[in-house]
Amino acid sequence: MAMVHVVDDDLTLRVLLEKLLLSQNYEVQIHDSAESLLSAAREGARGVVLLDLHMPSGMSGLALLQDCAPDPVWMPIVVLTGHGNVDVAVAAMRAGADDMLEKPVNRDQLFSRLKPLMEKEEREFALRGERVEMQGCLADLTPRESEVMVLLFKGLTNKDIGMALGISPRTAEVHRSRVLNKTMSDGVTDLVRRLMRLGLAPE
Repeated sequence: MAMVHVVDDDLTLRVLLEKLLLSQNYEVQIHDSAESLLSAAREGARGVVLLDLHMPSGMSGLALLQDCAPDPVWMPIVVLTGHGNVDVAVAAMRAGADDMLEKPVNRDQLFSRLKPLMEKEEREFALRGERVEMQGCLADLTPRESEVMVLLFKGLTNKDIGMALGISPRTAEVHRSRVLNKTMSDGVTDLVRRLMRLGLAPE
């Protein structure tokens, strides 16, 4: 089960949330500041974050969202806010928070929100792994192969690519084959689909 990161400068609330989460067999990591979470994130931490927006000392939860999202904290974030702080909560959602809960945290609401976010974290973690792998494949392309890949993405045929780059259709076909092999793609359609899904589509 993925980790839940509790970020709050209030010791009492940290302890209460930790006990509540442990009672449902969640793994928990406690942070008394946004800086502590950032440090864990840079070391590759995974999970879902419960983030207090109002921490008087150091970086506030809202500042973390506004200044640091989506990197290095890529994990799903649920913001914890006090009663009446609607404007701040809305700002947090606009800054990239996935959900928000009002203090005192309702047990049933907390667990109902965590489940879909845990599933989202699993998907995003897998996607990040695929993206890193594809970035490595793209970095292995020669300059000419990169040019061919861009034109393939635009839907050009070997003949069109040859004309655009001043090479023969046969040479364009050889480069096309190398691009597909290096990117481990089953075909141009597969390559285009994966680049789009991974957010790596050429400009």
